[in-house]
Amino acid sequence: MKNRACAAVAWLCLGVAPASQAQLFSYEIVSMNAEDLGTFGGTNSEILDVNHVGDMVGWAEYPNGRRHALLMRVTANAIEDFTVGMDDVHTTANGINDNREVVGFHEYTPGTGHAQAFYRMDGQPLKNLQPFFDYSIAYAINSMGYIVGVKSGPLPYNPGSPCAGFMPIQWYAPANWHQALWCSTSQTPTRATDISNLNLIVGWTNPGSPFPQYGWTWKDDLFTLVPQPATPACGMRALGVNNAGLVVGFASLCAGGVRAFTWNGTDTNVKLLGVLGGGNASIARELNEQNFIVGVSDQLVGGGGFNLGVRNRGFIYHSHFGMKGLPVPQGYNNISTNCEANALGARQVDGGLIRIGGSCSVGATRHAVRWNVVVAKGPPHINPP
Repeated sequence: MKNRACAAVAWLCLGVAPASQAQLFSYEIVSMNAEDLGTFGGTNSEILDVNHVGDMVGWAEYPNGRRHALLMRVTANAIEDFTVGMDDVHTTANGINDNREVVGFHEYTPGTGHAQAFYRMDGQPLKNLQPFFDYSIAYAINSMGYIVGVKSGPLPYNPGSPCAGFMPIQWYAPANWHQALWCSTSQTPTRATDISNLNLIVGWTNPGSPFPQYGWTWKDDLFTLVPQPATPACGMRALGVNNAGLVVGFASLCAGGVRAFTWNGTDTNVKLLGVLGGGNASIARELNEQNFIVGVSDQLVGGGGFNLGVRNRGFIYHSHFGMKGLPVPQGYNNISTNCEANALGARQVDGGLIRIGGSCSVGATRHAVRWNVVVAKGPPHINPP
């Protein structure tokens, strides 16, 4: 339950099954299809998070260019605007939990960068997360109602505090409770990106050249750096976590290229997941409780002959079948389309359906997309390396 990552490189923006499961069955993809979810009449839209049952949130534009937060209920076939009436405000929904509580941010003066984090119960108006800062964004909410994100600026009741820089922060909306995970006096980019139901928080910090960005976990005031892979990395970001404590993100390799990774919280190295065929970069953005992972990788695509190109593709990954590219929606040109998968729900016991949210773009036009992937349980097999 979290938002998408920023692009790792300019042109690009784990699952380890328990041994007992691997001996009993193997997951196999049966079918995949993609649906273009459209917009609110404008040009662009995107899905940023999916809860376990398949409800989706994100944003979409109106004809006047205003960006409003959207909700796509698993029982509906259309996106809905739950910030209708806030006509002069940009709103974005970054996270949704299984209780259909949503978090994100809005800008009362679009384009100024003065964002305000919000929380919303289903059917209720937006509630600004307290206290007010110069800048705050909520990225994820767990099923207990704990929220994580980032803030900048001093506390309103303590304007002289040195802790006025960018800091990862945690809120509990029902009680107006909050805490900064640590004090920062600088504007070093940092954020808490995801939180499990056991309150394990993951995130990243980019201190700037010549120091590499690093991923981290935080729980009960214990801060832990995400280790590097065996192949040296010159930067790490942690983006997602599930309730078993598995962490996903990406590593910027010193030798070149970007690789999605997974980390179980105890190994001394993260595991790199590779790329789709012909690619050189991949990012793992989220995983579910069955250890299916989604993200984006570049891939060599084409229609035969010399009509080839490298484009971004959303992917689904599991240790049983490796990394598989997700299809583009019907009517999209395979050569000119870039797609990114940002989040996914749980594999449904009845039918094996996994709902994945993200977007596909052609040129400057981006549309929200829902992928429907059916995964069956087949006979056991030896997991790929």
